[in-house]
Amino acid sequence: MTRDGAQTWVATMWKPGASAHVIGLLATDHKLSSASGINAKGQVVGASGPDEEHAEAFIWSEAEGMRGPGFLADAAPRSHGTAINASGQVAGSSSTHRPSLTHAVLWDQAGAITDLGALSDRPNRFRSGAYALDDAGRVVGVSMTN
Repeated sequence: MTRDGAQTWVATMWKPGASAHVIGLLATDHKLSSASGINAKGQVVGASGPDEEHAEAFIWSEAEGMRGPGFLADAAPRSHGTAINASGQVAGSSSTHRPSLTHAVLWDQAGAITDLGALSDRPNRFRSGAYALDDAGRVVGVSMTN
């Protein structure tokens, strides 16, 4: 798929016995998207952006289309959804008030975001990310330590 002559990577879903389905891009100026999680309801999460450094988490379903659940800090908008459970909670990461630092986060079904924090309290090592969650809302991932 191309846009303005440039290569575009888009989040895609493959269903058994069916052809590939393009999930799409969150905004018209976005040039890439990637899907990283799906639940049994077919809800998909990932990220979409004009480039990898400015990607925004998305949640997609056939019924509702694609929406962005937001960021921890609007001044540093960067986030990524990595997993979604049966109730629609999404685990991932979001930039904090400092654009180079990210935290593991959990978005609830209404889109409210919870900062899950990090193990380190050192300013230049305050990073974490969530990779998976279960149906009870328990989240696993990684965090930098002192």
